[in-house]
Amino acid sequence: MKLVPQNRFLLFLALLLWGGALLTEKPWEGGAHERTSSLVGPLFPELQRQRQEIDQIQLRSQGEEVTLLRTSTGFVVKEKWGHPASSTRVVQLIDSLSLLDNRDVVSTNPEKRTTFGVEKGSGTQILVQNSRGEILADLIGGKLRAADPFTAAQVRLDFYVRPSGRNEVFLVNAYQPPSTEASDWLAGDLFSLNAEDIALASRLEFTSGETWTLVHDGPEAWHMENPEPRDIDLYEGDSWAFSFSNLRASDVWAHLEQGETPSPEFGFSTNVFRVEMGQGKPLELRLGGLAPNSDRYAWVVGSEWIYSVPNHEVDQLCMPFSVVSED
Repeated sequence: MKLVPQNRFLLFLALLLWGGALLTEKPWEGGAHERTSSLVGPLFPELQRQRQEIDQIQLRSQGEEVTLLRTSTGFVVKEKWGHPASSTRVVQLIDSLSLLDNRDVVSTNPEKRTTFGVEKGSGTQILVQNSRGEILADLIGGKLRAADPFTAAQVRLDFYVRPSGRNEVFLVNAYQPPSTEASDWLAGDLFSLNAEDIALASRLEFTSGETWTLVHDGPEAWHMENPEPRDIDLYEGDSWAFSFSNLRASDVWAHLEQGETPSPEFGFSTNVFRVEMGQGKPLELRLGGLAPNSDRYAWVVGSEWIYSVPNHEVDQLCMPFSVVSED
Protein backbone atom coordinates (compact mmCIF):
# COMPACT_ATOMS: atom_id res chain seq x y z
CA MET A 1 0.00 0.00 0.00
CA LYS A 2 1.39 3.39 -1.05
CA LEU A 3 1.11 6.46 1.13
CA VAL A 4 -0.43 9.55 -0.46
CA PRO A 5 1.69 12.73 -0.12
CA GLN A 6 -0.54 14.10 2.65
CA ASN A 7 -0.14 10.93 4.75
CA ARG A 8 3.61 10.95 4.15
CA PHE A 9 3.77 14.47 5.52
CA LEU A 10 1.76 13.52 8.63
CA LEU A 11 4.00 10.48 9.23
CA PHE A 12 7.11 12.64 8.85
CA LEU A 13 5.70 15.20 11.29
CA ALA A 14 4.89 12.46 13.85
CA LEU A 15 8.41 11.04 13.60
CA LEU A 16 9.86 14.52 13.98
CA LEU A 17 7.84 15.17 17.15
CA TRP A 18 8.74 11.74 18.55
CA GLY A 19 12.42 12.40 17.91
CA GLY A 20 12.18 15.75 19.62
CA ALA A 21 10.59 14.11 22.65
CA LEU A 22 13.43 11.58 22.81
CA LEU A 23 16.02 14.35 22.72
CA THR A 24 14.17 16.19 25.46
CA GLU A 25 13.43 13.23 27.81
CA LYS A 26 16.63 11.24 27.04
CA PRO A 27 15.29 7.88 28.29
CA TRP A 28 18.68 6.30 27.68
CA GLU A 29 19.98 8.46 30.52
CA GLY A 30 17.31 7.31 32.97
CA GLY A 31 14.72 9.89 32.03
CA ALA A 32 11.22 9.93 33.42
CA HIS A 33 11.49 6.58 35.20
CA GLU A 34 14.49 7.61 37.26
CA ARG A 35 13.02 11.00 37.98
CA THR A 36 9.84 9.30 39.25
CA SER A 37 11.81 6.70 41.21
CA SER A 38 13.86 9.42 42.85
CA LEU A 39 10.67 10.69 44.49
CA VAL A 40 10.12 7.31 46.19
CA GLY A 41 12.00 6.88 49.42
CA PRO A 42 11.78 5.90 53.10
CA LEU A 43 9.24 7.61 55.31
CA PHE A 44 12.04 8.01 57.87
CA PRO A 45 15.18 8.27 55.74
CA GLU A 46 17.64 8.69 58.63
CA LEU A 47 16.27 6.02 60.96
CA GLN A 48 18.44 3.16 59.73
CA ARG A 49 21.57 5.26 60.23
CA GLN A 50 20.34 6.51 63.62
CA ARG A 51 19.22 3.17 65.05
CA GLN A 52 22.08 3.08 67.56
CA GLU A 53 20.96 6.50 68.81
CA ILE A 54 17.46 5.27 69.70
CA ASP A 55 16.92 5.82 73.40
CA GLN A 56 13.23 5.05 73.81
CA ILE A 57 10.25 3.76 71.86
CA GLN A 58 6.71 4.57 72.97
CA LEU A 59 3.70 2.59 71.73
CA ARG A 60 0.18 3.88 72.42
CA SER A 61 -3.24 2.54 71.44
CA GLN A 62 -6.74 2.55 72.92
CA GLY A 63 -5.55 3.68 76.35
CA GLU A 64 -2.68 1.17 76.52
CA GLU A 65 0.95 2.26 76.51
CA VAL A 66 4.32 0.52 76.40
CA THR A 67 7.68 2.28 76.77
CA LEU A 68 10.88 0.54 75.73
CA LEU A 69 14.00 2.15 77.20
CA ARG A 70 17.59 1.54 76.13
CA THR A 71 20.03 0.61 78.90
CA SER A 72 23.67 -0.47 78.87
CA THR A 73 22.52 -4.10 78.53
CA GLY A 74 19.71 -3.61 76.01
CA PHE A 75 16.11 -2.43 75.93
CA VAL A 76 13.84 -2.87 78.95
CA VAL A 77 10.08 -2.56 79.49
CA LYS A 78 9.37 0.46 81.70
CA GLU A 79 5.86 -0.72 82.70
CA LYS A 80 7.31 -4.03 83.98
CA TRP A 81 9.83 -2.64 86.50
CA GLY A 82 12.52 -2.40 83.84
CA HIS A 83 12.46 -6.09 82.95
CA PRO A 84 14.57 -6.93 79.86
CA ALA A 85 12.65 -6.66 76.59
CA SER A 86 12.75 -9.18 73.78
CA SER A 87 15.67 -8.04 71.63
CA THR A 88 14.21 -9.90 68.65
CA ARG A 89 10.92 -8.01 68.80
CA VAL A 90 12.63 -4.64 69.26
CA VAL A 91 14.91 -5.23 66.25
CA GLN A 92 11.94 -6.34 64.14
CA LEU A 93 10.04 -3.15 65.03
CA ILE A 94 12.95 -0.86 64.15
CA ASP A 95 13.56 -2.77 60.90
CA SER A 96 9.92 -2.46 59.85
CA LEU A 97 9.90 1.29 60.49
CA SER A 98 13.10 1.68 58.47
CA LEU A 99 11.55 -0.17 55.51
CA LEU A 100 8.41 1.95 55.24
CA ASP A 101 8.33 4.02 52.05
CA ASN A 102 6.18 6.69 50.44
CA ARG A 103 5.38 4.78 47.26
CA ASP A 104 1.59 4.45 47.64
CA VAL A 105 -0.17 7.65 48.71
CA VAL A 106 -3.89 6.96 49.14
CA SER A 107 -5.05 10.28 50.58
CA THR A 108 -3.98 13.77 51.55
CA ASN A 109 -7.40 14.78 52.88
CA PRO A 110 -7.42 15.28 56.68
CA GLU A 111 -11.16 14.59 56.73
CA LYS A 112 -10.53 10.98 55.65
CA ARG A 113 -8.11 10.07 58.43
CA THR A 114 -10.82 8.32 60.42
CA THR A 115 -11.69 6.20 57.37
CA PHE A 116 -8.14 4.83 57.32
CA GLY A 117 -7.80 4.64 61.11
CA VAL A 118 -4.90 7.11 61.22
CA GLU A 119 -6.49 9.91 63.23
CA LYS A 120 -4.54 10.67 66.39
CA GLY A 121 -6.02 8.58 69.19
CA SER A 122 -7.68 6.06 66.89
CA GLY A 123 -4.68 4.10 65.63
CA THR A 124 -1.41 2.88 67.13
CA GLN A 125 1.12 5.63 67.65
CA ILE A 126 4.82 4.76 67.48
CA LEU A 127 7.18 7.44 68.77
CA VAL A 128 10.95 6.90 68.53
CA GLN A 129 13.32 9.35 70.24
CA ASN A 130 17.00 9.71 71.01
CA SER A 131 18.54 10.59 74.38
CA ARG A 132 18.13 14.32 73.65
CA GLY A 133 14.39 13.91 73.16
CA GLU A 134 14.66 14.47 69.42
CA ILE A 135 12.08 12.61 67.36
CA LEU A 136 13.56 10.02 64.98
CA ALA A 137 10.22 8.57 63.88
CA ASP A 138 6.60 9.37 64.71
CA LEU A 139 3.92 7.27 63.06
CA ILE A 140 0.25 6.43 63.42
CA GLY A 141 -0.57 2.94 62.20
CA GLY A 142 -4.12 2.46 60.99
CA LYS A 143 -6.47 -0.12 59.55
CA LEU A 144 -5.78 -3.20 57.50
CA ARG A 145 -6.80 -2.67 53.90
CA ALA A 146 -9.80 -4.76 52.92
CA ALA A 147 -8.88 -7.32 50.24
CA ASP A 148 -10.93 -9.38 47.84
CA PRO A 149 -10.81 -12.95 49.22
CA PHE A 150 -11.58 -14.34 45.76
CA THR A 151 -8.50 -12.75 44.20
CA ALA A 152 -5.48 -14.49 45.67
CA ALA A 153 -3.06 -11.97 44.17
CA GLN A 154 -4.64 -9.21 46.23
CA VAL A 155 -4.62 -11.00 49.58
CA ARG A 156 -1.79 -9.13 51.29
CA LEU A 157 -1.38 -7.63 54.73
CA ASP A 158 -1.37 -3.99 53.68
CA PHE A 159 -1.93 -1.31 56.32
CA TYR A 160 -2.61 2.39 56.20
CA VAL A 161 -0.11 4.59 58.04
CA ARG A 162 0.41 8.32 58.48
CA PRO A 163 3.53 10.06 59.76
CA SER A 164 2.46 12.40 62.56
CA GLY A 165 2.28 16.03 61.48
CA ARG A 166 1.63 15.15 57.84
CA ASN A 167 -1.55 14.81 55.80
CA GLU A 168 -0.40 12.00 53.50
CA VAL A 169 -1.79 8.54 54.22
CA PHE A 170 0.33 5.71 52.81
CA LEU A 171 -0.46 2.09 52.06
CA VAL A 172 2.44 -0.15 53.15
CA ASN A 173 3.13 -3.85 53.52
CA ALA A 174 6.34 -3.69 55.59
CA TYR A 175 4.31 -2.82 58.69
CA GLN A 176 2.71 -5.02 61.33
CA PRO A 177 0.77 -3.33 64.15
CA PRO A 178 2.93 -3.62 67.29
CA SER A 179 1.32 -4.82 70.49
CA THR A 180 0.70 -2.25 73.21
CA GLU A 181 0.44 -4.97 75.86
CA ALA A 182 3.58 -4.72 78.02
CA SER A 183 3.82 -8.47 78.65
CA ASP A 184 4.16 -9.13 74.91
CA TRP A 185 7.51 -7.29 74.89
CA LEU A 186 9.17 -9.26 77.70
CA ALA A 187 12.18 -11.47 77.17
CA GLY A 188 10.41 -14.62 78.28
CA ASP A 189 13.21 -17.03 79.21
CA LEU A 190 13.19 -17.91 82.91
CA PHE A 191 16.77 -19.17 82.75
CA SER A 192 19.48 -20.19 80.32
CA LEU A 193 19.72 -23.96 80.40
CA ASN A 194 20.36 -26.73 77.89
CA ALA A 195 18.25 -29.86 78.32
CA GLU A 196 21.22 -32.17 77.73
CA ASP A 197 23.11 -30.55 80.63
CA ILE A 198 20.56 -31.71 83.22
CA ALA A 199 22.16 -34.45 85.31
CA LEU A 200 19.53 -34.78 88.04
CA ALA A 201 16.04 -33.41 88.63
CA SER A 202 13.75 -33.72 91.62
CA ARG A 203 10.23 -32.66 92.49
CA LEU A 204 8.53 -32.00 95.80
CA GLU A 205 4.79 -31.38 95.89
CA PHE A 206 3.90 -30.15 99.37
CA THR A 207 0.13 -30.59 99.11
CA SER A 208 0.16 -34.29 98.22
CA GLY A 209 3.63 -35.07 99.45
CA GLU A 210 4.54 -36.51 96.04
CA THR A 211 8.29 -36.59 95.42
CA TRP A 212 10.54 -38.09 92.81
CA THR A 213 14.17 -37.89 91.73
CA LEU A 214 15.16 -38.37 88.12
CA VAL A 215 18.75 -39.17 87.09
CA HIS A 216 20.18 -38.69 83.62
CA ASP A 217 22.52 -41.61 82.93
CA GLY A 218 23.78 -40.22 79.63
CA PRO A 219 22.50 -39.67 76.08
CA GLU A 220 20.59 -42.95 76.03
CA ALA A 221 19.05 -43.47 79.47
CA TRP A 222 17.20 -42.02 82.45
CA HIS A 223 16.26 -43.72 85.69
CA MET A 224 14.24 -42.81 88.77
CA GLU A 225 15.84 -43.06 92.20
CA ASN A 226 12.75 -42.46 94.30
CA PRO A 227 10.09 -43.10 95.36
CA GLU A 228 11.43 -46.43 94.00
CA PRO A 229 14.41 -47.19 91.76
CA ARG A 230 13.37 -48.00 88.18
CA ASP A 231 14.20 -47.19 84.60
CA ILE A 232 11.97 -44.77 82.72
CA ASP A 233 11.31 -44.32 79.05
CA LEU A 234 14.10 -42.40 77.28
CA TYR A 235 11.62 -40.27 75.36
CA GLU A 236 9.78 -39.25 78.55
CA GLY A 237 13.00 -38.30 80.30
CA ASP A 238 14.21 -36.24 77.35
CA SER A 239 10.78 -34.62 76.97
CA TRP A 240 10.72 -33.56 80.63
CA ALA A 241 14.21 -32.06 80.38
CA PHE A 242 13.25 -30.23 77.19
CA SER A 243 10.04 -28.86 78.74
CA PHE A 244 11.86 -27.63 81.84
CA SER A 245 14.74 -25.99 79.98
CA ASN A 246 12.33 -24.20 77.61
CA LEU A 247 9.93 -22.77 80.20
CA ARG A 248 8.88 -19.27 79.18
CA ALA A 249 7.19 -16.58 81.21
CA SER A 250 3.76 -15.33 80.20
CA ASP A 251 4.17 -12.21 82.37
CA VAL A 252 6.13 -10.70 85.24
CA TRP A 253 4.28 -9.69 88.42
CA ALA A 254 6.84 -8.32 90.84
CA HIS A 255 10.43 -7.19 91.21
CA LEU A 256 12.33 -8.21 94.35
CA GLU A 257 15.06 -6.14 95.90
CA GLN A 258 18.39 -7.79 96.64
CA GLY A 259 17.94 -10.32 99.44
CA GLU A 260 14.14 -10.00 99.40
CA THR A 261 11.99 -13.13 99.29
CA PRO A 262 8.47 -13.43 97.84
CA SER A 263 5.50 -12.70 100.08
CA PRO A 264 3.19 -15.60 101.05
CA GLU A 265 0.46 -14.32 98.71
CA PHE A 266 2.26 -15.94 95.77
CA GLY A 267 1.91 -19.40 97.32
CA PHE A 268 5.39 -20.70 96.60
CA SER A 269 5.16 -23.44 99.23
CA THR A 270 3.23 -25.74 96.90
CA ASN A 271 5.57 -27.17 94.25
CA VAL A 272 9.36 -27.19 93.97
CA PHE A 273 11.58 -28.47 91.17
CA ARG A 274 15.31 -28.74 91.72
CA VAL A 275 17.72 -29.32 88.84
CA GLU A 276 21.42 -30.09 89.00
CA MET A 277 23.83 -29.77 86.12
CA GLY A 278 27.14 -31.53 85.75
CA GLN A 279 28.82 -28.37 86.95
CA GLY A 280 27.62 -25.20 88.59
CA LYS A 281 25.09 -24.27 91.23
CA PRO A 282 21.78 -26.21 91.34
CA LEU A 283 18.72 -24.40 90.02
CA GLU A 284 15.48 -24.34 92.02
CA LEU A 285 12.11 -23.41 90.53
CA ARG A 286 9.10 -22.83 92.75
CA LEU A 287 5.55 -22.80 91.44
CA GLY A 288 2.83 -20.98 93.32
CA GLY A 289 -0.85 -20.19 93.05
CA LEU A 290 -2.84 -18.74 90.19
CA ALA A 291 -1.84 -15.34 88.85
CA PRO A 292 -4.44 -12.78 87.64
CA ASN A 293 -3.95 -14.09 84.08
CA SER A 294 -4.92 -17.60 85.34
CA ASP A 295 -1.38 -18.93 84.82
CA ARG A 296 0.82 -20.18 87.67
CA TYR A 297 3.19 -17.95 89.59
CA ALA A 298 6.83 -19.01 89.19
CA TRP A 299 10.03 -17.97 90.93
CA VAL A 300 13.58 -19.11 90.34
CA VAL A 301 15.20 -18.99 93.76
CA GLY A 302 17.70 -16.14 93.84
CA SER A 303 16.05 -14.30 90.94
CA GLU A 304 14.77 -10.74 91.24
CA TRP A 305 11.62 -11.47 89.20
CA ILE A 306 8.35 -13.19 89.97
CA TYR A 307 6.80 -14.57 86.80
CA SER A 308 3.80 -16.53 85.66
CA VAL A 309 4.12 -19.54 83.36
CA PRO A 310 1.37 -21.08 81.21
CA ASN A 311 -0.61 -23.89 82.84
CA HIS A 312 -0.02 -26.30 79.97
CA GLU A 313 3.74 -26.00 80.53
CA VAL A 314 3.27 -26.70 84.25
CA ASP A 315 1.16 -29.76 83.36
CA GLN A 316 4.02 -31.12 81.23
CA LEU A 317 6.38 -30.91 84.20
CA CYS A 318 3.93 -32.68 86.51
CA MET A 319 2.95 -35.60 84.26
CA PRO A 320 3.69 -39.06 85.73
CA PHE A 321 6.42 -41.21 84.20
CA SER A 322 5.64 -44.58 82.65
CA VAL A 323 7.22 -47.79 83.85
CA VAL A 324 9.57 -49.34 81.30
CA SER A 325 8.46 -52.88 80.58
CA GLU A 326 11.08 -55.60 80.77
CA ASP A 327 10.79 -57.69 77.63
